Amino acid sequence: MKRGTDPAGALERYGAAEISFEEAFRINPEVQTILIASCITPEENNQIENDPTISTYFNLTQILSETLKIYVQFVERIFLLLHK
Repeated sequence: MKRGTDPAGALERYGAAEISFEEAFRINPEVQTILIASCITPEENNQIENDPTISTYFNLTQILSETLKIYVQFVERIFLLLHK
């Protein structure tokens, strides 16, 4: 697991996650992936939006500190996947 909140390392952490997700897709093309990042730069956001290996993504800072809407979306997504 990679962690940190510095924007300079955000793309590096995304790259590490992307490698893991690509491996998961090689093993099971139906896998559902969730990226949770504590820092998502605009450049990283554009890459994530166009990355077919990322099913869903969340900004950890938003989950923990903003309105309940993001938290509820996150929890609903997790429970949806667990109940499949």
